[in-house]
Amino acid sequence: MGFNKKAFTLVEVIGVITILSLMLLVTVPALTKTLKRNEQKKYDDYIDNLRIVSESYVVKQLKEGIVIGDEYYITLGNLIDNGYIENTIVNPENENKLSRDTQIKVTKNLDGSFNYNVMEHYILPDDYMLVEYIESTGTQYINTGVLPNQNTGFDISFSDPDGNINSGTMMGSKNLENGFVLTTYTNDDSLNGTFIYGKEIDDAQNNFDEDVHISLKNKVYNELFPLKTQQFAINVPIVLFALNDNNIVKEHIGIQLYGLKFYDGNDLIRDFVPCYRKKDGTVGLYDLANAKFYTNNGTSEFQKGNDVQ
Repeated sequence: MGFNKKAFTLVEVIGVITILSLMLLVTVPALTKTLKRNEQKKYDDYIDNLRIVSESYVVKQLKEGIVIGDEYYITLGNLIDNGYIENTIVNPENENKLSRDTQIKVTKNLDGSFNYNVMEHYILPDDYMLVEYIESTGTQYINTGVLPNQNTGFDISFSDPDGNINSGTMMGSKNLENGFVLTTYTNDDSLNGTFIYGKEIDDAQNNFDEDVHISLKNKVYNELFPLKTQQFAINVPIVLFALNDNNIVKEHIGIQLYGLKFYDGNDLIRDFVPCYRKKDGTVGLYDLANAKFYTNNGTSEFQKGNDVQ
């Protein structure tokens, strides 16, 4: 007995294709969301595990050495090297891998218990190339987003590209009452600096050489003198290579920046490294503490040093 075979009409074929397309539109986003939720849960579990193994690390090695109110920092590298955890992981939120410099901040409470706060730190993504420095020529600047106060500290390395830095501001934030400003100037053919901290104005360091490394952390500046304890807050973000004077950027400087870290007390809040984005060659600073690329907010373009392999 024979069967009659009826071919699909064009309308029927289009209908089937339309239905399949609609099904894909529904299922693909749902599948993507499920995968993302799974990756986020995996990452959250990893962070929770960091706190657990950090507690084991403290109990075994540090418990008696931490007093109430003290802060102690364990790195992810410490935990890996001592066998408490095997490897690092990618944060699905920004798709960046945690570095061995990720810190677990341990604080001892009045009742003898401990708090564990994971402070993420990232590896420079493959999309970026690390360089020796970035160089401003006098028209560029970067807004760091850091609002300084009496707890703000920094660690900076910069260099004079020409052996004779003109007067200008390496970095700064200022309102009508307070400032957080590092400036350089020449005096009798020698390089000098001034630092404004709140209302205080002091010589930062006389006779800079061509390669300068300055550190201010925990209200001790350059290990030369303690800064007076004072409360201040400036609701104007610090910019680099210039001064942000009440949201007016001025006093630009031409200088090479090798690296910069900002702290809130002991907590690292910015870790800027010089680099460029490979896909378009854009030069800027990558913040390893927050997995964010900062580019020029001024005019012209930054120059850059050699690649660091």
